[in-house]
Amino acid sequence: MTTVLGADLGYATCGLALLRSEGQRWEATALETLRTRPGQPLAARLHVVWARVHEIMESIHGPPDLLAVEAQARAQAGHRERGTTSDEAVAVREVTGLLRALGWQYGVPLVEVEPATWRACLGLPRTADKAQVKRAVLARIGPWSGRLSEHAADAAAVALAGARVAPTEKWRTGGRSR
Repeated sequence: MTTVLGADLGYATCGLALLRSEGQRWEATALETLRTRPGQPLAARLHVVWARVHEIMESIHGPPDLLAVEAQARAQAGHRERGTTSDEAVAVREVTGLLRALGWQYGVPLVEVEPATWRACLGLPRTADKAQVKRAVLARIGPWSGRLSEHAADAAAVALAGARVAPTEKWRTGGRSR
C-alpha cells in the first residue's frame, strides 16, 4: 500500500489530501481545506497548518510514503522577472519549508509538482478549470462522501501526480536514513 499526502499550498487557505493506493486504485482518506484567520501573525497561521498536517501524519499509524506539494517556483520567478516582491509568495514558500521540515522529521521525502504536470497526469489541458480538476480527481479516487473544495481537489491532484513523478530512490530512503 502507498500513502501520499498532497498539499495545495497556502497560509490563508491550504488544501490537503491523504490518498492511499492498492496498485493502480486510489482512495481518499482525507480531503480538506484548512483556513486560517485573517489578521493573525504569519507564525500563528503556519502553526495551524503544521498542527493539522502533524495530526494527519500521526493518525495514519505511520507516516505517509511521500509528501507532494504544488510547486511555487514559476510564480516566484515571475515576481523576480518583474522586479516585484510578493509577501504572499514568500509566505507560501514558508509553508513549503514547514512541510519539508515535517517530512524530514518523519523521514518522508517531499516532491514539488508543477501545476502543468499535475494537470497532465490527470489527462487535462494546462488551461483546465477547477470543475474539470474536481471531475478528474473523483474519476481516479472514486466517490467522496464529504464536500470536495477546489483546494482539496487540487491537493489530491498534486498527490496523484507526486506519486507518479517522484524519484523512486527517494521513496526507498524516505529522504533520510530511517
